[in-house]
Amino acid sequence: MTPDSTKSNPSWYRTLRSLAVGLCVFYLGSLVATWLTSHHVHGFSALLDDLVGGLAAGFIVLVYEVRHQQVVDELCASEARERTRAKELETILDATPAVLIAQDVDCRRITGNRAAHEQLRGPPGGNFSLSAPSEERPAFRNVEDGAEIPPEVLPIQTAIATGKPVYARLMTMLFEDGTERYETVNAMPLLDEVGDIRGAVASSVDITALKQTEQALRDSEDKLRLLLDSTAEAILGIDLEHRCTFSNPASLRLLGYKRANEMLGKNMHDLMHHSRPDGTLLPIEECRIRRATETGRGVHVEDEVLWRSDGTSFPAEYWSYPQWKGGQIVGAVVAFVDITKRMLAEAAVADVNRKLIAAQEQERTRIGRELHDDINQRLALLALELEKRLEDNPSEVRNRVRELRIQTSDIANDVQALSHELHASKLEYLGVIRGMKSWCQEFGERR
Repeated sequence: MTPDSTKSNPSWYRTLRSLAVGLCVFYLGSLVATWLTSHHVHGFSALLDDLVGGLAAGFIVLVYEVRHQQVVDELCASEARERTRAKELETILDATPAVLIAQDVDCRRITGNRAAHEQLRGPPGGNFSLSAPSEERPAFRNVEDGAEIPPEVLPIQTAIATGKPVYARLMTMLFEDGTERYETVNAMPLLDEVGDIRGAVASSVDITALKQTEQALRDSEDKLRLLLDSTAEAILGIDLEHRCTFSNPASLRLLGYKRANEMLGKNMHDLMHHSRPDGTLLPIEECRIRRATETGRGVHVEDEVLWRSDGTSFPAEYWSYPQWKGGQIVGAVVAFVDITKRMLAEAAVADVNRKLIAAQEQERTRIGRELHDDINQRLALLALELEKRLEDNPSEVRNRVRELRIQTSDIANDVQALSHELHASKLEYLGVIRGMKSWCQEFGERR
């Protein structure tokens, strides 16, 4: 055996050494006794018997010491293993969520791991039991459904009292500074070697952040629902299979349904967009609502009809926009309005405009005719009269009369041009676009 092995295994070395010495002594004694007996040395027989007996007793004692040493070594090794396991368990507990351990069945003292001290705001080694004496109780209260929970029905106390585990108990913790923490608790009874309850262990997970996120999500959903319910536009959602995922009251009302479940999960193309205005079937491949989910771009349409549950249709203007989630298109949001009244109003306005234009044209024709047939002719007669008087007048007024004749001719030309402008002949013969271009060109030339 090497010195290194004796240093690393001192118990082995001691045991082996003791056995070797004992065996050597016993063997030597046996040899001496055998030699004396074979040589008839009888005077020493009693002494030899005592020597052999002593050696045997010493050997027994030696064996006992060896065994005792082995037991001690095994106990030391077992204690070391238990310390290692205890350290590992302590490390595991420090790495887990809050863990509470009741040391007695009366729950007078409850201790916890590091996470428990942080979550419950207690000092290291503090008592977290609400069943403890008042001076030892922690500075928080447990509330459930708005009422404080009596200590005897808390999860650990319940597990000890019933001998049954408690799972997923939701509670609210109120601290002295007014803050609230939400937690979910599991508790298990602890049994001794004969199966009797000696305490309990509980784990607690702080779900405050989750509760706050859920509340924020509910508030957002409530605001969205309020917006959807209050808007006059009909809004609904569809998935990639054209199935309805949500709808607001306006969409139910326009499409003639009473409850949302009459549309949810149904193919909306089959319900409201299956046919064209003339009643012919509209294949889903030609559906422009669907185009938003195929191209990823919004669609605006105002020349189609949508169909009600009773089989009637109405002219509609709709918008379809893709719905994205995680970078992928998962459906579309469709908003639509009934434009029946708007189309009737537009038709009425168009009819009024046509009548107004017709009346204006009639009035322009009348004014143009009067200007051309009456005033222009009278101005022409005046010009002729002035020309005649010009021949009879003396030379001193001839220049002045000539100026008046020129001015009269200019007035006649202007009146004639005005009569043509008021007359709708250009519209009649050239059309609206070409007629307007002609008027603009003439106006530009005069300027």
